[in-house]
Amino acid sequence: MKIKIQRFNGTEKIVYWIFILIPIFQLLNSFIMYESAESSLGKMFRMVTLIMIVTVTRCKLDKKTLAIIISLCGVCLLTVLADTVRGIDVTLMEWSNSILKLVSPFVYYACIKKMYDKGSISKQVVYKILDFWGIFLSLSMIIPYLIGVGHQKYEGNGYTGLYYENDSLNITLCCLFAFLLSKAFKEKKTKNYIVTILIMVSVILTGSKSSLIYLVVIIFYVMFVYGGVSITKSVKRIIQLGVVIVLIAIVVNFANNNIVLNQINYYIDVYKWSTTEGGDSPLAVFSNGRTSKALYCIKNLWSYNDVNDVMFGIGGYGTEMDFFDIYMKFGLLPLFEIIVACFMIWRKCKKHNIYSFMLLLILIYAFVAGHVVESSFTAALLPLVVLALDFKENINGESMNEKNIYSNSSI
Repeated sequence: MKIKIQRFNGTEKIVYWIFILIPIFQLLNSFIMYESAESSLGKMFRMVTLIMIVTVTRCKLDKKTLAIIISLCGVCLLTVLADTVRGIDVTLMEWSNSILKLVSPFVYYACIKKMYDKGSISKQVVYKILDFWGIFLSLSMIIPYLIGVGHQKYEGNGYTGLYYENDSLNITLCCLFAFLLSKAFKEKKTKNYIVTILIMVSVILTGSKSSLIYLVVIIFYVMFVYGGVSITKSVKRIIQLGVVIVLIAIVVNFANNNIVLNQINYYIDVYKWSTTEGGDSPLAVFSNGRTSKALYCIKNLWSYNDVNDVMFGIGGYGTEMDFFDIYMKFGLLPLFEIIVACFMIWRKCKKHNIYSFMLLLILIYAFVAGHVVESSFTAALLPLVVLALDFKENINGESMNEKNIYSNSSI
């Protein structure tokens, strides 16, 4: 894989290498996690990249983002102090790592946004990073699958290739698929089609219900918004797309002992059991029982009638839904800070484009699936997506000179 970066200036090279090393180190960290169930590599790399992007690029944070970071750290530290007084057994290292995870997306964004505003980095850097992520992640999913290695988070489900993370990997693959599919519609080249198909196959291999639903939604969105599909042609396009998906599913199914049919039967059995014997709602089935677990945890927390627990959380979590977990661990104030930050980010979506759509996918997935806000994958992906919202657009909703940038962003 040839990586061409000779057109970048010094600052762009630093940012580019920081972000393309993130999935590589995630893969290395996953090897260690599977061997020893614990690894400090990811924590160390996160700290190093944050220090590098702040110091090496000599980036001064803007007042608004700096205020968010300082206030978020402040309320989290207040929670730590309150939990220490109440005798909750959480180590300083655990708290420090959790706080660092929460603030890292804001630090990444503040730095690259400042550099973009100053003209130190261009849109081309973002496109090349996303291109590399799409190629690297798809190959690191498909190649292990073809040679019969890799891991599954659940019995017969949740294939993650060689990666330890599951939900954050799923949403990252889905967002990359959205980006690459829109690129394939704009720049009709064989290379773009191949990479898009590879990333789509990677999403299918995960076997995640939410990811497969996202896959269909993304295809329809890109097809109608970027494909210029009229209502009269929509039925034809849907049939063609359905045939392609079915053919891919058939190939994958026969290549690995009826894995597709087994997956479909698994979903049907889970749904039947959950809605009858389990007594769950369809939403609970879709979220793998997370909504029921979240409601139970919140009711259990409030049942103690302890104001401190309600305000500052209990130092732990287990709902596997990000916003609920933040509340359970840190309390109301940090949750409020995160919601305000999400609202401020969403206000940037003045025009509908692929990046506002990717941001919406991330926020919804964080709510219903979890393990997104504190993930290294999405901590790096989210600021890139938010930065892309600042790209100037023409009347067609396409970034100015975007096709030219795509053409020059070979990897």
